[in-house]
Amino acid sequence: MKEVKINLDVLCDDAPIFTEAEILSQKMAAPIFVAPVAGIKGNYGADISEYDYNCNVLKACEDTGIVGFTGREQVELNNKKYQSEVARLNTEKNKARDSIYNLIIEKIQYEVGHRLSRKKAEAIWNRAYEDGHSFGFYEIRCRLSDLIDLAITLLGGDK
Repeated sequence: MKEVKINLDVLCDDAPIFTEAEILSQKMAAPIFVAPVAGIKGNYGADISEYDYNCNVLKACEDTGIVGFTGREQVELNNKKYQSEVARLNTEKNKARDSIYNLIIEKIQYEVGHRLSRKKAEAIWNRAYEDGHSFGFYEIRCRLSDLIDLAITLLGGDK
């Protein structure tokens, strides 16, 4: 042991070290990148899906201020989930829109009376919408009210 001697070499002064970096306008705590890993279960024996693994890694990267990447499969999976959620929300929105449309048509039929057909109630709504939608909902309401009054007058004055 007397023949072996460790020669210490100081790389920097004894001062705080700042590892912060900015690369391509991306600020990070350190220039460390986490690369994608495939075959989590087979290669590492982990009992976690690649999706869950990637979500955990990316969350940890975000929390620590470094940058993480995932593979193409992850991007495709995220895109499928996104598209699925957009489709679900559009379906929900369309159902709500259709429900409101049906309530409007029923209200027109009720207001005009005289057993006004759905087709004629839709014609009244479509005309009010066409004439007023460029000026906002209030204008549609005003136009619809005028058309309902006109229909009541034409059909005999009373419901």
